[in-house]
This record gives sequence, structure tokens and C-alpha cells, in this order.
Amino acid sequence: MKVYASISNYESYDYDGGYEVIGVFAREADAQACELGDRVLAFDVREGPANVRDRHVVTLFDSLFRGPERTSHRRIDTGDGDTLQEHGWRAVFETFDAGRADAKMVEWQAEHERRAAEFVASLDRIDVKVWYEPGDGYAMVLTPLHLPENALRVPRDLITDQAGLPRGATLHAKWFSVETLTLHQVDGFSACQDPQERLAELPKATTSGQR
Repeated sequence: MKVYASISNYESYDYDGGYEVIGVFAREADAQACELGDRVLAFDVREGPANVRDRHVVTLFDSLFRGPERTSHRRIDTGDGDTLQEHGWRAVFETFDAGRADAKMVEWQAEHERRAAEFVASLDRIDVKVWYEPGDGYAMVLTPLHLPENALRVPRDLITDQAGLPRGATLHAKWFSVETLTLHQVDGFSACQDPQERLAELPKATTSGQR
């Protein structure tokens, strides 16, 4: 048996965290006719107590700036198996099995690193910029793969020694070319005589076919 919920604010669900149930109806036509709702959702009526378990969610984003993420939330186990859905700018895998969630996370981390390496290999020259010097012997370095919130921490002495600069030189806002760049490492600094005005454009990564 199914019931039909007339709801409002469904289109903003992903952004504000919820929607309002206007009414629950035995007939779908009555739910559709409710003038206060903007969408109808169908639900199975369950008999017996709820079996609540952790539902694990792994998300692969269509961006090289953001690696895959894993979350979980408590859900009633309706007997649903694993699901994989594409939402244009992300792919979402859900499962009640923690082991399968672990395996998907490893798979998508490897895919994220593969995309990053492929993009770096396509560059004629890898330019990076020192964004911040926190005063603890390190510099925060922006790269074509890293936004400020996840800038790489690099020893200042490594940068100055490789680039032929005095160890006390100010590095803030200076551009360098590097020989090696991954999601986790940057190395081979040299002074950049003709710095780019901005970081390299990232290609559009796709999630199609990733399972």
C-alpha cells in the first residue's frame, strides 16, 4: 500500500536541508490537486517496527578542486540495495554496507588522482603561487589543483633553496614554476620570470561510466 505526500519547497531541498509536508493522501490524484504543494512523493506504508541502520553515501564531484567525500546518516532499512545516481555535477553512491562504501571511496579517490595527473600532464608549464606565509617555517602554495582552503603546506627553505633565493626572502604573492605537482606534493621550484595572471583553467571532468 502507498500513501502520497503533497510537499512544498522541494526544489530547495538540497540547499536548505528540508521541505514541508502539506498533507498525506490515500489517492495520488488528491495529493496532486492540493494547491499548497508543489510536488508529490509516494511512500510505501510499512508494517512492524523500523529497522534503523547507517546508510553510507560516497560522492564523486565533477571538479578537480574537490576530492570524493563520504558521509553517513541513520535511515530506515527498506531493503533497498546499493544505488548509484548521477546529478550532472556529481555522482552519488549509497549503500547500507560499510565495506562496499570503503571500496567505492578508494576507487573514486584513485579516479580523482588519475584526473589530476592527467590534467597536470597536459600543461606546458606548471605555475604556482605562494598565497600565505603563516610564520611557522612553511608557505601555503596555490596550484592549478588547489584552492586557498586546501593549499599545500611547503617548507619555505625548500622553495628558496630550489629557486636560488635568500632564505629570508619574502615569498608572499610570488609566482614559481615547478617540475612536480600532484594532489599531495609540489616540488622543483624555480623563479617564474613571466608569471601567469591566474591559475590554469581546469577541464570539465565527467563522472559518466564511473561505477
